[in-house]
Amino acid sequence: MKKIFIITIISVLFGSSLFAQRAATRKGNYAYKMFAYAKAINYYEKALKKDSMRQDVIFNLANCYRLTNNREKAEQVYARAVTMPKCEANHKYYYAKMLMNHGKYAQARKWMENFLVEHPTDRRGKLFLRALDTYKSFFVDSSNYEISKTTINSPNSDFGAAFYNDGLVFSSSRERKDIVEHKHTWTGLPYLALYSCKGTGNQFDEPQPFTSTIQTKYNDGPACFSKKGDEIYVTRNNVEGNKVHKSKDKIVKLEIYSAKQQGDKWIDIKPFKYNNSEYNVAHAALSADGNKLYFSSDMPGGHGGMDLYVCNKDGKDWGTPMNLGDTVNTDGNELFPTVMDDGTIYFSSDAHPGIGGLDIFYTREMNGQFLPPVNSGYPINSADDDFSFIYDNKNKIGYLSSNRANKGFDDDIYSFKRRSIHIKGIMVNRETGEPISDGLVELTNGTQKKSFLTHENGRFDFPAEFEQQYILKGSKEEM
Repeated sequence: MKKIFIITIISVLFGSSLFAQRAATRKGNYAYKMFAYAKAINYYEKALKKDSMRQDVIFNLANCYRLTNNREKAEQVYARAVTMPKCEANHKYYYAKMLMNHGKYAQARKWMENFLVEHPTDRRGKLFLRALDTYKSFFVDSSNYEISKTTINSPNSDFGAAFYNDGLVFSSSRERKDIVEHKHTWTGLPYLALYSCKGTGNQFDEPQPFTSTIQTKYNDGPACFSKKGDEIYVTRNNVEGNKVHKSKDKIVKLEIYSAKQQGDKWIDIKPFKYNNSEYNVAHAALSADGNKLYFSSDMPGGHGGMDLYVCNKDGKDWGTPMNLGDTVNTDGNELFPTVMDDGTIYFSSDAHPGIGGLDIFYTREMNGQFLPPVNSGYPINSADDDFSFIYDNKNKIGYLSSNRANKGFDDDIYSFKRRSIHIKGIMVNRETGEPISDGLVELTNGTQKKSFLTHENGRFDFPAEFEQQYILKGSKEEM
């Protein structure tokens, strides 16, 4: 009897454990299906404590960590996923990306090559291998920049800075005590809201909520402004009043809304003409003259993922969106465009050859064609996500967003500026090669001219600026 009793207890305990494991998996799968990845993670972790080899749970958990930007955990779980019999090719692709994000380039190459064995024509994989071949070149000019965190960052996500009213407007998921707080089921964090602050460099006043007239209780931001600052374009969820519009696949897509400033108020709030409930339209950017509107979208007919598009001003309306083409757009994602005064377009991509994650690139249109994008290099880019690049050419300072500080887990806003450079040399006698002291060195940059006298050893040294053309001339009158 005693032996039978013990066996019965073990059987009951095993049945209880199995029931708990199935319940946790079922709840995790439901949360996963509803895009509530933060909740799904908790359930899947509980399920794996009961059965550490459940392949379907491991695959979904890896995706959850990737989609919530917890790349350290994602790498760990994908490392398990790729060893399992039912592993799919995409698990190898994402594992390679996580490895590259953490600077493990040799391992990343191994798994991307493994992925390409199964999908030999996949453009993403080919671009990834090209990035691994060229990534060292992106560190050549690393000493040219000073980069630092700004004072406006919170423990949550802060990104997408735009110049406005002697300061910045940006998006943040920081905690808000003044309202009933709603949290995004995807990340488990508060929804994004727009904030503004005054300041420059990396020192700013305490950020304050931006005008409530153009914000909702769901995600708002990032935003961009016209050159005069009297018109705003903001990305937000597809929500009208209290009505949430979902696509056929049950996702609330992103849309662009615009408004005009009248005194202290924003009026004439209206949706962008090409918004659609079935795909995302996001990240607006205006040209300096206001005649071109660039944005990112996964609308049908693109090259894959999110592509960059442009609309030309047609009277008071916007013309038909035009895809920027396959020189700029890839099978991956092209996001967060910004347009400089000279027409140069900065944007982020996770598929063009880069250091890892989203990298910042720039291009410009010439004779109706876009030039091949150029990687901005380190430290503008890092192994994590880098995006939302803006630059104030007058004050020689810029801002970007990156999640480099917390292992890819949340975004911060950084300021950057280029260090001064010096042109150094020695003036010598053309015939003898001897150094010439007190020689006249003239530096011409357009209409500007600077003059210097060489030192005793013929040396000269003067400050200059990046991306400028100089003409250097040396002379000395014979005594």
